[in-house]
Order: sequence, then structure tokens, then C-alpha cells
Amino acid sequence: MSIVFLILGGNRGNSREIFSSAVRMIEDRIGTIESLSGFYRSAAWGFTSDPFINQAIRVSTHLTPEAVLAECLHIELLHGRTRSGTGYEARSLDIDLLYFDQRIIRTESLEIPHPRIAMRKFVLVPLAEIAPEWPDPASGLTVSQLLTRCSDPAEVEHLLD
Repeated sequence: MSIVFLILGGNRGNSREIFSSAVRMIEDRIGTIESLSGFYRSAAWGFTSDPFINQAIRVSTHLTPEAVLAECLHIELLHGRTRSGTGYEARSLDIDLLYFDQRIIRTESLEIPHPRIAMRKFVLVPLAEIAPEWPDPASGLTVSQLLTRCSDPAEVEHLLD
């Protein structure tokens, strides 16, 4: 059994409803949900758009990293995600694979740990809620330490559930 951390994000449609549906699909298709962060709002990162909602998830799975990625992409598609290929854009659902156990994977289609974790408060804040002591295998720092060192000036607001 492997431990996987995912981050859900979206800024189109009712994000809470979309995330709820996506979480059910993750449990059906990927594995057992061990923990969920609360919901967090932050400005779009890397482009101008409406604010995003994010939520971190810890999942235990028997799947391979490639199979988890394929399921995440399929779940995004089922929730209306389209990719234009032109960079960052507004979306109904984005699911990023952050960690897969303590593995470091660099292939054409998959980078684990996610290469921009340490630069993004909108990822680190919800992740620190559910896994503050999780060690980042690339840096050797915990998620809490990454958050403390993060220079991202963005405000990340915890939303009441």
C-alpha cells in the first residue's frame, strides 16, 4: 500500500460540489481517503482569473504512480476539465499528484514530488493541515518547513466548512 497526496483546485462552477464528487471518485478509483484538509481560497497563481478553491487529500492506494495520474486526469475530464495547452487557465477541477510515498520520479509524463510544491502557498497551507511532518523527499524538509520558507506572498484563506 502506498501513500499519495493530491491537491484539488478549481475556480469554475461550485468547487465544493465538484470536489465532493471528485473525492468520491478518488475513493472509488484510486484508494482509501485517509484525510482531507479544509477548503482554502487564494488568488489565481501564474495568471489573472477568479480566485481558486483548494483542498489537500491523503490517499492510500495499490495503484502505480502512472495509474494514479491516469485516474486523476480521467476524473478531471469527467468534471468538465479541458486543456487548451496554452498554460495556466481557469478550470472546474485540477488534481495534482504531489507525493507518492517517498519516491522521486522524473519521467516525460510525471514528476514526483510535484516540482512547484515549495513555491505555492495554496498547496502548502492545506497540505500542512493534514501532513505537517511529511518529509519532502527532494529537499529533506517537512511540509511545515517548506511552508515556513515559502516566499509566495499570496494570501491563503481557510474557508469555514
